[in-house]
Amino acid sequence: MHVDLARREAALARAADAAAAAALPNVPPAEARARLGEASELRRRVGTPSHSVLEVLRDLSSRVPAALALDLDEVGIDGETVRMHGRCAAFDAVDALRRALAASPFVREVIAEETRSTVDGRGVEFRLRIERWAGGAPS
Repeated sequence: MHVDLARREAALARAADAAAAAALPNVPPAEARARLGEASELRRRVGTPSHSVLEVLRDLSSRVPAALALDLDEVGIDGETVRMHGRCAAFDAVDALRRALAASPFVREVIAEETRSTVDGRGVEFRLRIERWAGGAPS
């Protein structure tokens, strides 16, 4: 029984070394396995493409302050970019929304591309571009 477990463990170690060598050639197997493990943990924490778009959108919507009355008429997703267009009460509400969304671990950057008073002057129209993490470490 113990011998079988030792053989299985050795076979798994060889397979892991082979996978690590294929992913990171010219790096010692133990170091390559450690690097790949760190990358996997980072993906889990930061939210790279291994996370679904629904997970990201769920997280973003949970971060919108409850007191913020938003009227969104567009939410678009293109690759690693989420775009929003809508209206709210004031310019500082757009900034509060931008800061709240930027706090997400799925997000690299939130940019207010366009912010202006509505035609009737009773609110603010805005466009936000939300850049998702596409891999690599946050800076």
